[in-house]
Amino acid sequence: MSSSQGNKPTSSTPWSTSTDNRFTEHEKSMAVMFFGRIQTIYGKGRCKSLFRTSDELRVMRQEWAKTLGQFDAITLERIFGRLKQKLAEGDEAFRFPDVAQILALAVDHKRDPAHRIRKPGLPEPEWRRKQRYECGRLASKTCVAVLNGKACFVEDKPSEK
Repeated sequence: MSSSQGNKPTSSTPWSTSTDNRFTEHEKSMAVMFFGRIQTIYGKGRCKSLFRTSDELRVMRQEWAKTLGQFDAITLERIFGRLKQKLAEGDEAFRFPDVAQILALAVDHKRDPAHRIRKPGLPEPEWRRKQRYECGRLASKTCVAVLNGKACFVEDKPSEK
């Protein structure tokens, strides 16, 4: 290997120099993985709308490297799984690659825990259970009497004018 090449960047690497310390190896690998998957899913034609030349791709990777470095491979898999589901459903919002919108798929949109139905903290008191039982028994007796014609509901009585 000749020494004339030194630390000169090659066109096959996504980073400006091999001694670029602005990014960790994890950030670099996540950026390369992310943009590789984008190109695989959307195809080269649609990715041209995002980056037209290899220089633009390099700049895009550098721009998003810190953000992508916050994710791990499993999270990226979940993002791309959701992306493919959105594309399969025909969601127009994901027709063209938009990095920020795709990364937003990492967020789980679950309802606030305050909306969950919770079990009661204490058992029901005996007096309340008896009250419910008596109320239900009275309602059942009233229903049977109405069905047999021996009683009527207040709303069914003819008005006294």
